[in-house]
Formats: sequence, C-alpha cells, structure tokens
Amino acid sequence: MLKADGDETASIRPRRHYRFYFQDGNVIFQVEDVLFNVHRYFFQQYSSAFEGMFLSKPVEGEPLEGSADENPIILGQISVQDFERLLCIMYPSGFAHYELTTTNEWTSVLRLAHMWQFDSIVSFAAKRLPEVG
Repeated sequence: MLKADGDETASIRPRRHYRFYFQDGNVIFQVEDVLFNVHRYFFQQYSSAFEGMFLSKPVEGEPLEGSADENPIILGQISVQDFERLLCIMYPSGFAHYELTTTNEWTSVLRLAHMWQFDSIVSFAAKRLPEVG
C-alpha cells in the first residue's frame, strides 16, 4: 500500500476474533479486518448457499480457500458486528438465555440468514423479533 507521499506502508494484517476463532475450526472467514475460524459443518448443513460453495471442486494446484489465515474466504459487504451476531446463534454462550436482546440485533441476524439461505435461522429470528420489539 502506498501513502499519498509515495512511502510504502505495510498493509493491515487481519486479526483473529477473540471468541469465534476456534483452534478446531476448519474454515476461515474474513470479515473486514477480522478472521473467524469456525466449523464448516454448520454452514454446509444449514445454508444452501454455503453448501453449494463447499461442494464445488477446488482448483487443482491452488490452496483451498478458507483453509488458512493467509487464504480466508472473504465475506464482503457485511460488518464484523453482524457476522458476530449470526455466530452467537450458532455458538450460544449458554442455552438458558439469548445474547441478542434488541430488534436491531435480531434484524441483522435475519438479514444475513436470509441472504445466505439459513432457512432455520430465518424462521428462528423471525419468531424472536416480535418478542424483543
């Protein structure tokens, strides 16, 4: 990356998410400048959009996208905050209560779940919205 005056600077290196970067995760996503190492199973099992992506054949000789911090699957046009909220549904901190408590939080989950065709999460979030509104 170049500064306006022509001096080179190092590009910003993505950081690992404090909560959703699991040592046993098997797919790495990058949202903005944050890396998430989560379990492909949830995305492949519950999202028809991700299922199709994960079932496609990798290009021979190229590293598998999402297999390393240096080669994450980049999720553009979404915020870290919205992705965290979706992951709070997939990885709850406890089963006795929901971490998400506002209409805005549930709406962001509903938007991503709809976009990526997580049908069961769409239904779940849609049922929760009237309760928090």
